[in-house]
Amino acid sequence: MGTSSDTDQFVRGMSEWSEDDDVVLDRYRVWQLGLISPYLGRTVLEVGAGNGRFAAVAHEQGRVFDRYLALEPGEHFFKGLQKRARTIPNFYVENSIIDALPPSCTGAFDTVMSIHVMEHVEDDHGFLRQCLDKVSTSGHVVVLVPALNALYSDHDRKIGHFRRYDRPMIRRLAERANATLVLNRYDNMLGVLGWYWLCKVRGIDYQSQQNKKVLKGSVSFFSNHVLPVMSRLEKHVSPPVGLNLTAVFRKRTSPHS
Repeated sequence: MGTSSDTDQFVRGMSEWSEDDDVVLDRYRVWQLGLISPYLGRTVLEVGAGNGRFAAVAHEQGRVFDRYLALEPGEHFFKGLQKRARTIPNFYVENSIIDALPPSCTGAFDTVMSIHVMEHVEDDHGFLRQCLDKVSTSGHVVVLVPALNALYSDHDRKIGHFRRYDRPMIRRLAERANATLVLNRYDNMLGVLGWYWLCKVRGIDYQSQQNKKVLKGSVSFFSNHVLPVMSRLEKHVSPPVGLNLTAVFRKRTSPHS
């Protein structure tokens, strides 16, 4: 594997989005952390951790872990992840994919988590099976993905998305993987309209500086003015559609579990 973004197969179209740019998503990450917080145990495996920003936000929000192992296969993102390892207690990193982990990792984690990763994997069923293999019997596999294939745009294609998801797709995936589906809900209903306008109608991505400026400005406005209200509403009412989808799986221990 090469060390530049041109030869790094895992960066695909995402090298233009820097760590400094990524901070604009932190308020959104705090909200996502709240959604999955009930399923986060003391030992966590994050698959496709990128630059480790989600783990940093969890640490800043006071989450404490006995062990947090972050995997990132891409050289480009792994450089930032290594820096993160020096700032978070009990945080370990590996430049690896999940199926390269040793047998000792089988069933070793309370939580296996992937944040906007599964849509990049062609064989999502195989990916979920690998995640389930690493989680304990009582643990959870937590997956956050972009939702609604009607929103699939050139932006998705450029950054290597094979698909966006809906709830029936997640149910079928759980059945194929012989997993119990604990949570399968849409998030960010209001974001659907904004994302449709930006990416489907206007064709905005972040491959150019001008486009990135528009996208960052839109995300910043949403985070500061829309998210505080929407997050309170969606805490009480599960939306019928959403820009993203949160799924939580558990190993099926019996036919009726």
